[in-house]
Order: sequence, then structure tokens, then C-alpha cells
Amino acid sequence: GKELADKLKEDKVDVIVSLVAKFGRNVVLDIFWETQKIEESGGLMIMNGARRRSSGGVLFHLLRGTKDEKIRAKVAEFFEERQNIDSRREKKREKGVKEFTQERSLSEKDLVKKRNIVEQEQVFNISALFE
Repeated sequence: GKELADKLKEDKVDVIVSLVAKFGRNVVLDIFWETQKIEESGGLMIMNGARRRSSGGVLFHLLRGTKDEKIRAKVAEFFEERQNIDSRREKKREKGVKEFTQERSLSEKDLVKKRNIVEQEQVFNISALFE
């Protein structure tokens, strides 16, 4: 999986590794060789024609468009699982940011309380000089 991701110049190594785990080495390698042929002949444009697909994007496109019904069903399941994983990661990230912000605001409140206490102590110490 990692070697394949490297050959595809794909940043999302975990997705390629998961593909190999889900579909098996032979299925992914067959699609990889098709991807290489397409890349050698100039690549594949995205739907609106604005840019070329990445090698990984070509591989995913070929997987989604395969004629093999079993593979296509697995592809739909795979991308649904990936979407759920990405969604959970995003929720965790959002929760982490929220908790960090809450902790930070609590820390700021604590600092204000401590500063007030120190200021009060200084006032008491100064007033003791005049007694």
C-alpha cells in the first residue's frame, strides 16, 4: 500500500493502504496499471475540465467506474466508511478546539483572579506601612 501510494505520488497513504486491505493487492494493482496507461497518454481531466486528475484521483475514478458489480459495491462501501472516518476526525478536531478554547478562557479567568489577589495583597502590604 505504501509503495503504491509513493508510485502514485498520493499524499493520502492511509487511503491507499486501506484500499489494498479492502480490495486485495491484485485488484488494486490491476487498476494501478490502468492508471499508469492513462497517465502515460496524458492523464484524465476532472468533470468540469478545469484540471487534470492526480494519479490517485485517476485510480479512484477507475475504481468507481468499474464494470464489476462486486467491486463497485465494495467501492461504495469503502468511500462511505472513509467519509464516516473523516467526519469523526472533523468532529474530534472541532471538539478539541472547543475544549482548548474553554480551557484557555478558564486559564485567563484564573490569571485575572490571581492578579487581583496579588494586587489586593500589595495594597494590604502598603497600608501596613502607614499603621
